[in-house]
Amino acid sequence: MDELRSRIVAMTKAGVFGPPGTWPYVRDNNGDQAVGLQFASEIEFFRIGLDRSGGFDAPRPPGANPPCASRPPGATNPCASHPPQPPGASECDYEEIFIAVKTQLKGSKERQFTNMDAMFFNEVFMYKTLIHTIEAEDFFPKCFYAEACAGNNPARDIVITEDVKQRGFRTVHGDTLDLAHLKLALGRLGRFHGLSYRAKRRQGFANVAELRPIKFDDEFGALLSATTSRGIEPLVCDEKYAGPLAALRSELREGRSVLRSLKTPQEPYAVLCHGEFHKSNMMFSYDGNGDVDDVVFLDLQMSLYSDPSTDISFLLHMNAPQTTRDEHWDDLLAEYWTGVTSVVDDPGFGFDEFSSNFRKKCVYGFLPTSIFLPLTMDDVEADESIEDFLSHPVQERIAMMGQMGGARATEALAAILKDLVRRGCVDAFLGHYNSTKQRQIEENS
Repeated sequence: MDELRSRIVAMTKAGVFGPPGTWPYVRDNNGDQAVGLQFASEIEFFRIGLDRSGGFDAPRPPGANPPCASRPPGATNPCASHPPQPPGASECDYEEIFIAVKTQLKGSKERQFTNMDAMFFNEVFMYKTLIHTIEAEDFFPKCFYAEACAGNNPARDIVITEDVKQRGFRTVHGDTLDLAHLKLALGRLGRFHGLSYRAKRRQGFANVAELRPIKFDDEFGALLSATTSRGIEPLVCDEKYAGPLAALRSELREGRSVLRSLKTPQEPYAVLCHGEFHKSNMMFSYDGNGDVDDVVFLDLQMSLYSDPSTDISFLLHMNAPQTTRDEHWDDLLAEYWTGVTSVVDDPGFGFDEFSSNFRKKCVYGFLPTSIFLPLTMDDVEADESIEDFLSHPVQERIAMMGQMGGARATEALAAILKDLVRRGCVDAFLGHYNSTKQRQIEENS
């Protein structure tokens, strides 16, 4: 913490957050917020005081403290930290900036396990380049500074963004989102994806090739096979689901190949995707009546150029309650499409083509959901999870993941698969995937 704070102080004095004035200060602003070790990074919160007037920071005796953060701009009463504000000093000359600071995991094993070197590079490249390429700045927190060393010096990797809680945004607690939150999130996602279609039309999109691929090893393949089978097993004896799910289980024994296939960009549908689009990577704001009215997207480390179903299906399977999926599936897809067409009237295909493509590929969302949904239903301590998890042998780790969340998680995964079978999505995926494999065989022969 002291080392990180010193680095933020140096940045403040160098003008990273704006002209620093006479007496800049940097203070811990963690409070009761979730801080410390996250799944694939560490995060801390700070507040930075910038007095630009020279008035609020009138000359102080040696050793005097910087301005009192609790004193509102314009206050004239003395306090222990500073003398009265001189007459004529403007409240606009004093500013506090609230920031969130993300840094790399400290352990090399943890970084390797989470692919964090590549993830950090991608997040930095998104903030410094791609967000501006497609003009999507309003969808994300303001980024003050971002640096990634591509594994050469992980201790230097850092992303500093505004802390949007100061603008009234907050996280939603619980496992799911209600219909209003889902519609807002998907509508905004549609607009975000729509900016990709507009950018492709205007100037091309070649720089997306610089995003680093996230590579998964054999252990991840075995883990994915185990977590996806968990939802399939309770249904294979049910004649309504046995046929398509037995075929799906067979394909998912090579889950990494399935993931690669579903993520492979196919024109004209491909867009710049968030890559990890679920409620934990969003914060919402609310109007005076308490109704949700805006959302910002966080954590761009998994960003990639891919099929839009990568984002849509993850949110719907991870955070939409079963009743909402049953009753509003088409409404939610229509909300997304409205977002797309609000940016570009014709993305190169119509809603029916979009829906057909989505039906073939929305199985994707089940794959990461089979890993992450059980984690949200289990009492996992973030400060211990990665280090402790990696201390176990591989087979034990796979067995542990297969038990996370207990019966409740197994039932939730099975419910997702029932939905996918009933909607014809499993059959559509199997037909698409098998034809893709056959085409690859013919091209390589």
